[in-house]
Amino acid sequence: MSIDEIKKSLTKQVSEPITFEVTETQTTIKQYNGGDLPAYFKWDRGFSPWYFRVRIREGKVVTDLLKPNSEGYDLSYSTTTSAFDPSNTPITEDEWRNEMHNFIKQIR
Repeated sequence: MSIDEIKKSLTKQVSEPITFEVTETQTTIKQYNGGDLPAYFKWDRGFSPWYFRVRIREGKVVTDLLKPNSEGYDLSYSTTTSAFDPSNTPITEDEWRNEMHNFIKQIR
């Protein structure tokens, strides 16, 4: 290939527009205060829903996680970020209490 052919090829490549796509992700941060807590959420994307309660305990924000499973329920802690995930659905305190009632029945 001669130098003139290379120049023509490069000129053609540079002059042609380049097309590409950019995906933009936008997030929204909502501020909560102590008056908004406790807050209750449900993650319902799998076999059984998970229930979150975000509350203040001894001056710290704590996230309880109640997970129904084949043997009953598991109660543990989770991250606040997990509870406030946009894929979770806000629920009422009554729905949380009903699940806690089932958990306590399992313990007895």
